[in-house]
Amino acid sequence: MALTSRLQSNKVCCSPHCVTLASRRLVCGRVAERQTRAPPDSVVSAANGNRVPEARGPQFTKFFNRVGVEEFIHPLHIGGVMKARFVDWEVREVGMDGRVARMPEDEAPEWWGGSEPAEKESVGTESREAHAYRCGSDGVDQTELYRRAYEDGYLLGDNAAEFVQGKCGTGALENIAGKKPDNADHRRRLFEWKFDGGVEGMAVAYKIRGAIAGLLRESLAVVPFKLLSDKVIYYAAVNAERNQFLLSCMDQWEAARVLYFFGAGYSSETLLVHLGGSKAPSEGRQLISKLRREFPSYFPDVRVDLHERETESSGAVVELSWSRKYSPVGLYKGSRWKFVLMKAGWDTTSIQRAVERRLDLPKDTMHFAGVKDKFGVTYQFATLPVTHSEQQIREAVDSVNARMRSRDMFVKVSGFERDDAEGSTMELRHGMLSGNFFRLRIRDIDEGAAEKLRSSKLAEAGFINYYGLQRFGINPHHDESRHSNVDIGAALVSGDYERAARFILTPAVSDGRDVAEVLREWQVTGDSSVAVGELQRIRSRDRDVEMWSRMISAIVTQPSADGYRRSLRTGVPRSILQIHFLAYQSCLWNRMASRRIRECGLEVVPGDVVWCKEKGDITVVDSSRERYSIDDVLVPTWGSQLEGKDKLLKLGINTRHVYAELLKDSVSRGEASDSILREDLDLDFSRSLGVRARLPSIPRRLVAKPQRLKCWEEVEEEKRNLMLEFFLPRGCYATMLLREIMEEGYAAC
Repeated sequence: MALTSRLQSNKVCCSPHCVTLASRRLVCGRVAERQTRAPPDSVVSAANGNRVPEARGPQFTKFFNRVGVEEFIHPLHIGGVMKARFVDWEVREVGMDGRVARMPEDEAPEWWGGSEPAEKESVGTESREAHAYRCGSDGVDQTELYRRAYEDGYLLGDNAAEFVQGKCGTGALENIAGKKPDNADHRRRLFEWKFDGGVEGMAVAYKIRGAIAGLLRESLAVVPFKLLSDKVIYYAAVNAERNQFLLSCMDQWEAARVLYFFGAGYSSETLLVHLGGSKAPSEGRQLISKLRREFPSYFPDVRVDLHERETESSGAVVELSWSRKYSPVGLYKGSRWKFVLMKAGWDTTSIQRAVERRLDLPKDTMHFAGVKDKFGVTYQFATLPVTHSEQQIREAVDSVNARMRSRDMFVKVSGFERDDAEGSTMELRHGMLSGNFFRLRIRDIDEGAAEKLRSSKLAEAGFINYYGLQRFGINPHHDESRHSNVDIGAALVSGDYERAARFILTPAVSDGRDVAEVLREWQVTGDSSVAVGELQRIRSRDRDVEMWSRMISAIVTQPSADGYRRSLRTGVPRSILQIHFLAYQSCLWNRMASRRIRECGLEVVPGDVVWCKEKGDITVVDSSRERYSIDDVLVPTWGSQLEGKDKLLKLGINTRHVYAELLKDSVSRGEASDSILREDLDLDFSRSLGVRARLPSIPRRLVAKPQRLKCWEEVEEEKRNLMLEFFLPRGCYATMLLREIMEEGYAAC
């Protein structure tokens, strides 16, 4: 479907060979009905010996349709079963430098070894000893330096005003004095301070922040600040509800100490806090219980423990400590380990959270170039700060493995390197890969499948570049009672925070854990205080349990729309929120791609966005469409576009207008609320949810082609399997290629 207005009707078919007629289709002169080949009921998983539902067939067709995966190019109808065992799905990431992720013992077989630069082939295959590098040296982490600077500023006392005036000018001091917060909720901008960056400049910025906090301590204000490349913007903020909670548990002096401890940030230090004024045991127990129940919703990542010795002598005393010892700002631009992560039975974000927790690192500190399949054996590059040695990282991974009940679920790390290139953050970011090599097995196929594939047009014509079911949190074990990432993402983007939070807090019917029973009871009764108490009694280091506990704690303290929004801000990691945002965006793209194929087939039509090789840039097709092929066609994702910077806007393409009909369709499906149709919808979630996440519009290729495709058949226990080896560029899903091979479907003529 072209993106110009004259071609936006979903009733237009640009191909002379293909006409859509409701649920029937006239394909290349013949009428065909949609059919689904009945597969075997189940397959045996080698991972644990249990029978698991297979990843195709009627039960998955409905999921395909739900996320917009509807069309084919040249389906082969081979059938079979994919992802029956972890070993059937081997994925190796290829870095931007051409290196393939591998373990030291891996040899470079023909199917992927030949692609690596010869001079780099051995890099990353040998483990480096931790003592070869000065881990923990200056420039690695500045968390404690910045914390001490904040403390120095806070403790300036009567000299704080003079210090702020000397650094930031008289106007800054006047703004602080003139805007001392009252007891009402608010966040006010104070002033901005120009600085040159660097460690020393950042330390001064923290000292100024501490000095401001000291000047405002009597009003129980905190001092958020925004760090930009050349300046710092300081604010004064009062959370009246949080302050009221603190004052209900302690006196004002202790409340100010708590805010000071929280404002100084992550560290290994602790703080003893005296609760109330009475030494009566019953009152003390009530205060401690209240603090443990509600404190996490106001102060995420701060632990509350009873200090028994002080409590016996001085009344109710608790000890506050951080669950993290390093801050994101302190680690910024610090050196990183780069290593290879091999895993089976784990999704990438779960590994990330588990390792970060064991190393006391802040959330989103372990970085990857892309998320890999859970149901397979995958190899990918990862980075971590060199605050920890190679041995410590290995021990953290070993502790993760020790919790696994199945030996077939594991994580392994190797190939540690430390790159100290100047001017580089030396950390992986999403998209920093060239693609992936796959070696896959399709089980239980008929003889001749390999020859059928070799003689097909798959390598030449490719497949529709759909986002796969993994993108939406749908896997071979998917419980239909679970809400998909699309539902959650649509609610988040629409600003329906209560709905999004309730979706996240809804366990699958098949979940038999104690925490799931607590959440089900809460969904029925709505009694958040009871749920918080029950969750606190569940001893678990599971990050999901911690996330749910923080969310419920936020809801119990403020059972309103703002409370649900705060439950998302304080309870759900940024990486998880980003997964939900992207799932909804990807679902809309899939639906747009299906519409484009239905209406225009594989022809290039006026109004298409294409990649122009001569210009090295995108353009819109005019009458000279013969210059381009379907390989050049791009379909933009729905998202934000910055005026004056966005290339699509410069070409006259506003994705909000292009996706208008699909957004209305999403509302009619019950996914999104009417607010998503607003022209002023904000897709920068730093303001609404406090996370650095936005949904930019990005052109995505409509069709993808496998490279270096090879196939053959093997016989195993009297059954025949199809083996596949191929490479796909980044962002392409192998499951969508296999759908073209395995499923029943109709050609896009």
